[in-house]
Amino acid sequence: MITICERCYMPISDGEPMVRFAHIHRAHADGSITWIHSYLHTTGCTLPRPAPHELPDTGDWDATIRAIEAVDAGLGRIASTLRIDDPSTRTLLIVTADHGNADAMRLADGSPITAHSLNPVPIVIAGPAVAGRRLRDGVLADVAPTLLELAGLAPWPGITGHSLVR
Repeated sequence: MITICERCYMPISDGEPMVRFAHIHRAHADGSITWIHSYLHTTGCTLPRPAPHELPDTGDWDATIRAIEAVDAGLGRIASTLRIDDPSTRTLLIVTADHGNADAMRLADGSPITAHSLNPVPIVIAGPAVAGRRLRDGVLADVAPTLLELAGLAPWPGITGHSLVR
């Protein structure tokens, strides 16, 4: 497994000191818990993690563009580290979000928009397993069934979405 620093988006080498955070993402009705784990270098990060989902609330277009460019560069480093272009790997890089924000930043009177937009959010999937395949439009509930299909797993009972893979 390759561990990526959440602050600078660079790989954390085996044996390199790091901080691991775990927090509860969701408590389920059956009593189980889904955890989210985050990892940070303990030293050496050269780029601070931008917050492009928060910057649009300020209405500062230039700062938002810089943050989005930093995320784009970070995703490029992650894609390179994961070797998603190497057909001998089964690696997938999947990027999406649950809402937009930088796509609409100011009201007609010039004041900042602080609510999430209702515009569609893209999902980008790259890697050998999706070569030559296409995705249909869908909703957030379709992300999990898509990931399950790409992993070769059946959807679990109660899942409401449908795979986006055509």
